[in-house]
Amino acid sequence: MVTMYIANRRDSSKFNGCSPLQLHLGLIGLKPAIAYLPYTYRNTFMKKTLLTIIITFSIFSCKKEINYDDDSELCKLLSEMFENDQRIRKMELLYNGTEKEKDSLWEIQSQIDIKNTELLIEITEKRGWVSKSELGCERQIAPVVIFRHSPEKYFTTIKKLIDKEREARRMNSGDHMFIDNHLKGRPDFEFQTVD
Repeated sequence: MVTMYIANRRDSSKFNGCSPLQLHLGLIGLKPAIAYLPYTYRNTFMKKTLLTIIITFSIFSCKKEINYDDDSELCKLLSEMFENDQRIRKMELLYNGTEKEKDSLWEIQSQIDIKNTELLIEITEKRGWVSKSELGCERQIAPVVIFRHSPEKYFTTIKKLIDKEREARRMNSGDHMFIDNHLKGRPDFEFQTVD
């Protein structure tokens, strides 16, 4: 279905329905942006990377309920969120591609950031601030990075959450400082040396 969609992206009448990924991410209006990269940049690596992102989010979007008490489920979910957060940011095309390619990738990344932020807010509200050591995760998780990449419209909610979690001693001062710095527009960190 994705191939047919890409081949017929200019004629939306040939595309019946939508994928779970498009529904979940709200990407129905972004058809040209999503179709642009695989259509113009015929690189096998690029196609595989985008396909991996689409498959991951398709599976992710089909999941209905999260069991906040299941540490292994949270580890897996947070690890996937971190991988999705970093996948496009690590692509060389994001920095060396054409403006249209960069714009397309950043548009996809911004949708990923929104969904990751919303999900981490939900996890934190239900479970409290989580860490790799607390959950016993084997794979890398970095909830602090998810909030560090959060869009501005979530800043007020995130600020209340991190202050509450810090006060409850579920969040360490370093995580709090790093996220709070993002919420303040990322000013330079001021470090004090103690003699």
